[in-house]
Amino acid sequence: MIPVTDDLQRAKLRVFILASLPFFLNDFGNMAVTTFKQFIIFDYIAVKAIPLAILGWALRQGTISLADLGFKRLPLGRMIWLTALLSCLSVAMDQLGAPLLERFLPSLRLAFVPWDNTSPLFVLDCFVGVALVALCEETIFRGLACTVLKDRFKSPVAFYLATSVTFGLIHWSLGLPAVLNAAIIGGLFMPVMVRTGSVWPQIAAHFLVDFVFFCKCLVVGPCV
Repeated sequence: MIPVTDDLQRAKLRVFILASLPFFLNDFGNMAVTTFKQFIIFDYIAVKAIPLAILGWALRQGTISLADLGFKRLPLGRMIWLTALLSCLSVAMDQLGAPLLERFLPSLRLAFVPWDNTSPLFVLDCFVGVALVALCEETIFRGLACTVLKDRFKSPVAFYLATSVTFGLIHWSLGLPAVLNAAIIGGLFMPVMVRTGSVWPQIAAHFLVDFVFFCKCLVVGPCV
């Protein structure tokens, strides 16, 4: 790893760590909640309101910029094809690859979210919650992670591996297959962030991955 001496870059790293921390701690809440309503309340506070508040504070202080989060406009055509590519790959991984991982890897699962697809909150979460998750996770674990970590690694492979594993580990309570599934999807998303400097295709694709998951719960049966 390359040592960083720039004060602003160190401050950005602190913001990244601070904004990432709620995602790791949130899984303890997943292990404790017993109803879907409890899950919604805890989830919206821990991994939506708190990270957004941290990013908002850092933006207001001038520690980070919108560009640091990956908010860069892309030409419409490029935005569409990148979103389509990432969506196809990530949905395929989540819907086809994840079951294979669950079949061949030990679960080691510690939490089961008490989903209730009959609750009006489920429909709300299907749209608002999924959009906020995509926004928060992609701006932090793709946009800001790229800004503060890319130049800290001498090897691009090490950078991609580190950021992918970090993203996977925020799903630690859901078990080893879920961690590996998220890490692989993160590995698909980060090169686009590095190449384009934009997080918009990843946000759109992330939304679609989770939206497909929620729709499957509504049509097929309970989420797991």
